[in-house]
Order: sequence, then C-alpha cells, then structure tokens
Amino acid sequence: MRKNHSFPFRCLTGIAPLFAGAGLCAAPLTWLPGPPLDAPISGAATTVLSDRSSLLIGGDSVYGFSTYPQSLAATNAFWTYLPAMFGVRIAPGAVANGGMIIVYGGSDGTNSTSAVIGYSPSGDTPLSLASMSVARSDLGYAPDAGGNAYALGGLDGNGQPLSSAEQYNPDSDTWAAIASLPVTLYHFPAVFDGTNHIYAFGGRTNATAGTETARVLRYSVSGNNWTTMAPMPIAVAGSAAALGADGKIYVVGGDSGGVTTNVVQVYDPAANGWVISTPLPEGLSASAMGVDSLGRLILIGGMDTNGTGVSDVWRSQELGAPDSAPGFVSYPSLSATYQVPYTSSVNATGNPQPVYLLLSGPAGMQVDTYSGAIAWTPQADEIGSNAVTIRAINYAGFADWNFTIAVPNPPPTAITNLTVVGVTDNSVTLSWDPESPAAGAVT
Repeated sequence: MRKNHSFPFRCLTGIAPLFAGAGLCAAPLTWLPGPPLDAPISGAATTVLSDRSSLLIGGDSVYGFSTYPQSLAATNAFWTYLPAMFGVRIAPGAVANGGMIIVYGGSDGTNSTSAVIGYSPSGDTPLSLASMSVARSDLGYAPDAGGNAYALGGLDGNGQPLSSAEQYNPDSDTWAAIASLPVTLYHFPAVFDGTNHIYAFGGRTNATAGTETARVLRYSVSGNNWTTMAPMPIAVAGSAAALGADGKIYVVGGDSGGVTTNVVQVYDPAANGWVISTPLPEGLSASAMGVDSLGRLILIGGMDTNGTGVSDVWRSQELGAPDSAPGFVSYPSLSATYQVPYTSSVNATGNPQPVYLLLSGPAGMQVDTYSGAIAWTPQADEIGSNAVTIRAINYAGFADWNFTIAVPNPPPTAITNLTVVGVTDNSVTLSWDPESPAAGAVT
C-alpha cells in the first residue's frame, strides 16, 4: 500500500529576505552522495565536455599526480578514465573549447608552471600551446562566452601571490594581459556568469595560512575592469564554486580561520546578496565543482578536516526543476530465508532526491538513508510474517511503502547419531538425536 503526502511549498522565513527582495520558495539545498572516485584527488580542475559530462583533470592523489583525466555522465554510476595527459599538475586551470581542453599552469608540488596544454579527450596527441606570461598555480580560472580562457592571480614560481591576470585566445594561440585584480589573490574559485562577468570568491591575499578573505570581485569582460561586490558572510579560501541552473552561484566548503568547513554560501548576482544554505555532510577544501546535465551541482574530491584527500562525490537536487514529492518506482522482495542475509532495495523519485527511513520492521533490519538498500538476517522469532514500513521523504513531502516479508520455517536438518535399535523379518527400528526446530513441529 502506498500513501502520498504533499507539503505546501513555503518560503524560508529568515532566509529569503537576505536576497534583497527576491523570494526563495523552493526546497533548501539537498546533498546526496554520487559515484565516488577510485582514489582520493584534491586540487584538481574541472570543466564540461561536449557531451555535457563532468571532467576532472589534474590534481594530487595517493598515486602522485593524476595523469588520467576522468569523466562522469549524469546518468552513469561510475567515472570513466580518459587517455593520459602527462605533465598535468596540481591546482591548474582548465577550460573547454570545442573538442579541446585548455589546461594551464599548476604546480608540481613545489614550483608553479606557465605551461599550457591542449588536451583531446578522444586521445589525440596533446598540443603544446603558448605559455602564460608568468608561472601560476592555485589560480582562478574561467572561460568567457567566446571560448577564451582566463588566468587570474595565483602563486608565481617563487610561491608569491599575484594580482596580474591574462586572457588566452585559442584562435591565435596568444595570451594578453587584462586588468589586474585589485589585490594579490590565490586559492580561490572563479565563476563565469554566462554573459559578461567573471566572479572571484574569497581566497588569500598573502602566503600566510589562515588569512582568508570574504572579498568578492567581479570582472567585466566587455569593460576590462574589476568591481567589488557584496562580501561573503564567511571568509573562506580553497572553496569550490559553480553557477547553478537556478542562476545563483554556490560557494562550497573551503578553509575558514584555518579550519576546513562544510559551509555553503549562495550568491544571487541579480540582487548582489547572500544566504547560507544547507551545509555539506562533511567539511572539504580544494575540491572541484561543476554542474551536470541534469542541473545538479556536483562536488568532487578534496581534502577533509584532517587534511586527508577524499574520493567522495556529492550532488545536489536538480536546481532547475520544480520540487516534487516522492513516489516509489521499485519495490523490495517479499520473501526471505531463515538465517540467510536478506538484501533488497526500494527506490523513489522526487525532487529533491528522497532519503529513506525505516519506520517499522523486524529487529536488526537496516535501510540505507541514501540508496534505499535493505539489509536484514531473519532469526527464529521472525519466522512467519514480518510487517515493514519504509518512508521516502524530501522537502516537498513523503510517501510510505507498507509490505510484508514472509520467512518460512526452515526444513529439518540432517539427522545425527542414526542407530539401528532392532531388526525383525518385517521391520527395522531406528533411533536418532531429536532436533530442536526453529518454529513448529518437525515431521
């Protein structure tokens, strides 16, 4: 039996006014795990391939530099390794231009580089492109509407912060200086708004750890100038950022006061205002971030609060789609076997993605919050009928699935100590050890 319940949509009091008059009536941001990486990676760059798959390139892993870029299509359950690209570094920039990925700068762990590579996801030999005017790592990087690539600030070959910025024209294979940032800046994300502006969020202005800034800078592509915008509520460096399908920019995680945080700060470019949204399930810095073809934010890898690299991937709900209450689309098995692990699952659709709760069921049964996987091993007192209720729930509502799992009495076990007691011309008398049945009589 299924029951659907819908909650009326409502604005979030105490949050929406911070948007300077804009209403926020959709569900709060929701984070669910996505397909993990095979190995932890931090300090990688990300962009989008022509098929709208998310691309992770460069970075630092447990195996050293990440030589093999990886891609993830929105509907896939695993990452796909692409042809190797030797020379990839930690914290480079990466921008897609047609069938080529322009990868620039980065560090070998000690020194920054000015090298630029044209990488082909199809496996063509990487191209050696014109170098930047200065070595840069931990830089802000972004494209513009014309397919040009931007290198903003970063650390130079001596580990000193830069304020200079430059633009790469792939048609002429040349770099040209653009207006410098108002301050030296590194360890910050940059985001293109899809029209004319590139935003820089937070970061550090000097080489001293723990001196994060809340400054937000906006570069005008057409005007070649920088404007200071409303600062972030919380100063962070090493955060990840992306333009959501809802037109807002999400700045996620990073270090604040020298501590890795799970804070999610949401910027509305139209209102030049901020809100604090649902935090990540864990604190992360030096992650990569993008938007998949379904309009979900995707946060990839990074370092946790202990400074350890992670392979975790987190995805949001579809930000460009309306909220919808859960509805079950696949259902669990209705039979189980005594003392044999029962594994099954439920699945429900909805936006945000539902999570699962076990409202009632036999002792020891567990339901995975995110996947709906059910695990249970029936015991003697659970032979027979076992009623179960699982709830799928999101901010738009919930649905309950009520079902019964039947556990039959196990067959008799092999007899032991079988002995011939007596034999006549017409009969044989046997004896054996009695069995203690799990339930009911044994015949």
